[in-house]
Order: sequence, then structure tokens, then C-alpha cells
Amino acid sequence: MMFGQIARPGQVQVLRNLTLAPECWGQMAGEKIGQVLINRIAAAPDDLVWHLSLKGVTRIDVTFAARALVRVVQHFRASRRICLVDLESEDVAANIAAAAERMDVPVTVWHGERAEVLGPAPSATARSALAFALGRRQTFARDLAAAQHMSITNASTRLRHLWERGYLMREEVRAPSGGCEFAYAPIG
Repeated sequence: MMFGQIARPGQVQVLRNLTLAPECWGQMAGEKIGQVLINRIAAAPDDLVWHLSLKGVTRIDVTFAARALVRVVQHFRASRRICLVDLESEDVAANIAAAAERMDVPVTVWHGERAEVLGPAPSATARSALAFALGRRQTFARDLAAAQHMSITNASTRLRHLWERGYLMREEVRAPSGGCEFAYAPIG
């Protein structure tokens, strides 16, 4: 996955255009919308980053969030990066967080230029690494190691774990030394 592709705006799907209503309820409706999203994302294999806009969604229940949003993030975890944008309600956020927690799937939400992750909390040792990475455009193990006074190996392991669990994106880049290293970034 290339950050050059990630830096351009991702494909945007507006949930409200699919639901035709500001309130989203129930597992069956969520299943239907989730399948539409999966089909659309699968049909565009070159688009690696997708933003699911919640603009105009005023209410959502946990079952709908689980089937329409969290399941889509989970389905594409290894091949695409999907985040939520335009989240206007704390109640909607709480229900998405509950669904993400129950399904053990981290879901990245953007609030302007700030990213947060809803759902399961990373391990205690990885929390500070995630907070550091979410606050930057990209993070290298050497940056985290210097900021948090740890070895580069330890920093690299923490960042890799966060990437494997779906908290961050990762790209292999050429290191200043001439070798390769990984750059990590918030999803989206």
C-alpha cells in the first residue's frame, strides 16, 4: 500500500445515500447495506482507501453498525483501509464503538484533521505508540523509539502489531541508510 495513493482523497461512500433515511436500524438492514458496500469496494480493486461518510445520519443502532460498517472494515482489513468521516453525533459514535468492541475490530474515525480509533483498545504497551502514530502524518520506528525512550526493535514491534491488528496503515519505503523501513500512518 503506497502512501502516495493514501494521501489523495479515498473513495467516499455516503451512507445516507444508501439508506435513504437519517436513522439506521436493525441487523437485516445493516446486512443489506453492508453487502452493497462490500460489492462496491470489491469492484474497485485499485482504490485502497475508502471513506464511509456518516453525514446526515442522526441515529444508528449497534446491530446496524455491526453489519453495515464494522463488518465491512473487518472484511477488507488485509486488502483495503476503510475509515469513517463526517460523524456528527456522539450517540452514533457510541453505538459504532460498541459494535466495533463486540466484534474486536478497530474502526478509525476522522474528525477534520484528527483521527481516533473506536472499538477494542490496544494492549497497554501499544496504547502510547498508537496515540503517537495517530498524531502524525507518518511514523517510523526510529521516531517512536526516540520519543518514548525505547529501542528501535521494541518500537518496530509495537508499530507492526498495531498494523497487524488494523489500527494503522503501513508502507515499505527506502531508509536514509539505503535499506528498507516501514512508515506507519493513521487509516484514511
